[in-house]
Formats: sequence, C-alpha cells, structure tokens
Amino acid sequence: MKKASFLLFLAVAAALTGFAQGKGAADFLPGTVNLVSNESATGTIKTLFKARGVILFAPAAGKKEQLTPNDLTGFQINNEDYISYASDFYQVLVKGEKARLLKRATANNGKVFYNGSQAVSSTSLPGDIGNFYVQLTAGEEFKLVAADRFAEVASRLFAGCTTLVADIKSGQLTFSQLAEAVNRYNSCK
Repeated sequence: MKKASFLLFLAVAAALTGFAQGKGAADFLPGTVNLVSNESATGTIKTLFKARGVILFAPAAGKKEQLTPNDLTGFQINNEDYISYASDFYQVLVKGEKARLLKRATANNGKVFYNGSQAVSSTSLPGDIGNFYVQLTAGEEFKLVAADRFAEVASRLFAGCTTLVADIKSGQLTFSQLAEAVNRYNSCK
C-alpha cells in the first residue's frame, strides 16, 4: 500500500513538473526588441508586466535577459506593437500619421531598475495599467483619456477636425468608441 501511494505521488509530481515546464516555455513567444541603441534583435519574449514591469528576452543565440522600458524603444510580440515611454510599456492600439492610441501595459512609477550595478529610479505618466492615452504625433505628448472626462479631453485633442468634435460633444461618439475617434482624426482633412 505504501509503495503504491509513493508511486502515485511520483506520477503526480512528474505530471505537475511537466505541466509547469510546458507552461513556462509556452509563455515565451516569438518577437523582436528594438533597443535604444537603434539595433533590433529577434528571439522569444515573455512579458512580466504586472509582476515586474519588464520583459524577458531570449535571443536566438544567447541567454535570457531582463529588459526594462529604459532599455528599449519598443518591441513586437503576437502581431502587437509596444513602445517604451517614461519608464513604462504601452501597447499601440491605433497607428496613424496624426495620432495614435495607446494602452498602458505597466505601472513602473517609483520602481528601481538596475543598469549593471547602477540603480535607476523610474518615473511614469499619471494613470494606471489599462488606461488609454492619445499621442498627437505633432506634439509627441501622451494625453490620458478617461471615461469621465472623454468629451472634454477628446474635443481639445481633436480640435482640428470639426465634424469629429461635433460628434463627441453631441454624445454620438463616446469613450467606448475612442479607437474610432482616433481613426477618424487620422483621416480628417
């Protein structure tokens, strides 16, 4: 009886170990990192946004390394683009010549990252993970757009497109249609 229990224990432990190893390997997905030195590298990437505010990058030839938003200008994974700005990563939801829509992926304000043995404190924009920002390419500033102030902020941001602003002010275009608003602004003449 003890031998059967012990064998069952070993079988369950082996299955759990295999499951954990398989899950860990599956977390790394093919991608490309764009370093601040204007170089890019391909390999596999694992996002550790909530836990550490960083990514793990494993190049095709080499060992894994942790990369902070300060190490990168951005990265691509799963056909999604992320950029680095003010010590955080942002997912690019809408690209355009006039504006782009971003979703905050990390909240690194006050975290300490290390560049070798040198500690580097991080500073972030106002907001939290999941918040939306519009970046007007002319000004390059990120503007937080929240549901409770959507009409006010979006009307100011998109002031150059009168039909879009009219739809926002009349309530025909709401916060849930932010991506559509950015697309319309990009195509506005």
